[in-house]
Amino acid sequence: MTWADFKSVRTSSISGQWLNKERYVFLDGTVFKNYEKDQTNSDCSTFFDASNIIAVHDISVSDWSYGTNDMLLLAGNYEKGYTHYMNTFTYYLFKTATESLVFQLDKVQKAKWSPDGKRIAFIKDFDIHIYDINTNSLHQITFDGKENAIFNGITDWLHAVEITDDDCLVFFSPDGQSIAYGQLDQAGVSNFEYQRYINQQDIYPTMQSLPYPKPGTKLPKITVFHVDVNVISDLTETNFKNYRSEAVPSEEVQSWGSEGYYLNMARWVDSEQIELQFKNRIENIAVYDSAVLGNKRLFYFIFFEIEFFEENMNT
Repeated sequence: MTWADFKSVRTSSISGQWLNKERYVFLDGTVFKNYEKDQTNSDCSTFFDASNIIAVHDISVSDWSYGTNDMLLLAGNYEKGYTHYMNTFTYYLFKTATESLVFQLDKVQKAKWSPDGKRIAFIKDFDIHIYDINTNSLHQITFDGKENAIFNGITDWLHAVEITDDDCLVFFSPDGQSIAYGQLDQAGVSNFEYQRYINQQDIYPTMQSLPYPKPGTKLPKITVFHVDVNVISDLTETNFKNYRSEAVPSEEVQSWGSEGYYLNMARWVDSEQIELQFKNRIENIAVYDSAVLGNKRLFYFIFFEIEFFEENMNT
């Protein structure tokens, strides 16, 4: 390669989804393209042409994801809020084989598929709703969500920017039969205020307030709950707390007491065990707690602990 050839090289990237170990799909305009793992050329075949459904339903696509059985979830009608958790979308679920609209939900903050592709978790008005594809039914599983007060299944400003690797705090087990979710309670957390202009014609700004703990002030309380998907159709505003079990952190995490702690990561090891990483306030200790299902409830034991030591820069 000559220097002239090198200068002419341009890189590009695409954002897509692995449907399985062999197939990668991405959206090119209004057409989903298919790339096979062992493909030897850069030509990608058409996986699904979404031009018709996008035009018929007048969708300006902001995001998308595939489930199983050719179920395609599109996010459109993006409405920008004053921070990430106030952004909302309309979600459309299509069966691509017939190009038919199966389900639609407006004003949704986040959405996440279950690994088995049978359910979708939607965060709407700071509460969690589970859509069951087989029964075409939507079930609300939390009823206490409130803007800037109780965050169910979604991060606040602090956790989204500085703590977690995913701003959706809903975690399906690999078999799709269990749901763990995080709840952030902002009681006692101080508010951060800033100016924002809502409309272009505004002469004066509006003061916006949201919970954000600065150093030395109270952190939001993070609680992880578990719900069995087989009971979600029975949940109501009056009984939903009776059907969920709290994953009480290990004594090590609880010993951090009034200083508070963060939920840094959550992942299911298998369909019976979930691993949660907690960090203390100054983030020099990480504790990996493991919760095991027993009689459809979570029981904790400490997994292991890591301490981070500051290096003495004077030596």
